Amino acid sequence: MTFLYLKPVSWRQSIRRYPSIDANGLYLSAECTTDSDFILSDKLKLRDRKISLSFLRGILPEKIREETKLSDKAIGGIWWLSDDNFVHGWFYLPDEDYAALWDQIKGGDYIDCHISLGTVMDSVAFTGGEFAWKGNPISVDSAEVSFNRKAIKQDGTEDSKTKPTEKWPVAGSNRYWAVILILMAMTMWYAPQWNGLLFGPLKDFTGGEARIASTILFVGGLLLWFTRRSG
Repeated sequence: MTFLYLKPVSWRQSIRRYPSIDANGLYLSAECTTDSDFILSDKLKLRDRKISLSFLRGILPEKIREETKLSDKAIGGIWWLSDDNFVHGWFYLPDEDYAALWDQIKGGDYIDCHISLGTVMDSVAFTGGEFAWKGNPISVDSAEVSFNRKAIKQDGTEDSKTKPTEKWPVAGSNRYWAVILILMAMTMWYAPQWNGLLFGPLKDFTGGEARIASTILFVGGLLLWFTRRSG
C-alpha cells in the first residue's frame, strides 16, 4: 500500500437526486492540492494539478465496483482524465462517519486539515524512484481525514484575556458616585445618630424617614453601579 496526502482548500455540500444513475441524497466534495511527486506523464506531476475529491454516503455498491474495475477491498478510486487534464476521485463513508465529517467541517475553527488515502500497490506503477500513473483507476482502500485545532488553554493567562480586570471606580465615574451613595445609605440605616453631623438637612428626620431615604440612596447607588458607562 502507498499513501496519497491531500490538503483541502475548499468544501462544498449539495443535495442530489438523479434516479437514473442512483445518485441521491447528500453529496460532499473538496477541492484539494498535494505536494506529491506522483508522475502523471513525462512533464506533469500530481502536485501540478488540483484534485476534485468526493465523499459519498454509504457503502460502495458491488455493481459500481465491477463497472469501475476497483479492487475487491476498495472503498473508492482516483481517475486522471488526460484529455481534460483533470484529476478526480471519490470514496464511500458509512453514514455515521459521513455525518461526523460534516460536523467537523461546518463547526469550523480548525487551523488545518489533511486527507490521507491508502492506495492499492497493484494499481500504481513505480518509475525512476517515483510512483507513477499506471492507468485508471487507482483503487483507494483506506481514508483518513484529520483536523488540527488550537489547544484550549486552561492557565490563568488565558483567563485574564477573556475576563475583564476589576478596577477601583475612577473618580467622577458612575461607579464612583454609586459607592458614595451606598455608603451614605448604610450610614443613614445603621447609624442614624450621625445624620445631623454628616448630612445637615437630615438632622430632623425621624428614624422611619431616615430609613426610607437610606433605601432610596441604596437603590440609586445600585442603578449607577450597573449602568454600562460605569468606571
